[in-house]
Amino acid sequence: MNIFESTFNMYMKQLSEHELQVIQDGKVKAYRMAKPGTRVMSTLLVFTPEGIVLQGDFTPERNGSVSSLGYSLAWFLGELSPDYLCEKFFLREYVPEYAREELLDPNGYWREDQGQDVLDKLDEIAKYVEDGPDWVHRELDDLEFCMDGGVGYAYAPSKKAALCAIQQKFKELMALMD
Repeated sequence: MNIFESTFNMYMKQLSEHELQVIQDGKVKAYRMAKPGTRVMSTLLVFTPEGIVLQGDFTPERNGSVSSLGYSLAWFLGELSPDYLCEKFFLREYVPEYAREELLDPNGYWREDQGQDVLDKLDEIAKYVEDGPDWVHRELDDLEFCMDGGVGYAYAPSKKAALCAIQQKFKELMALMD
């Protein structure tokens, strides 16, 4: 089980007792997802004609998250892959664990058709991915790798898991309301 899956499962367990309360049902729709009788670990979901706002104790980011323009309640209730959902709320960021995985992937781009000296250097770079993306990219540049988008850029696993758990639990609760 990877970091995303284990964190997602933990968040789904935290949301297991949550219920859905309609706060506003008009042109702007708002819902609170919380344990009955409490606001602890709650999420406020607001669907506007221009996008989606998530606020509360249980959100992917400390001060809440806002979608790109044009995404709706119907879209949020759809079958969305984790990366597709995240691309509408977050920017990718450097995640050392993912950089390490990419560099060590035996079938990955970085290892394709390389001699042993380059493979050894990739193994060495993978040990120090915590030194940051600038260092990693300089090292890969020294090996004359093309750096289109870089290595290790992804959605932070905890943010991704929280957003996906909120969306999944919200869909479950909305289905019960219908």
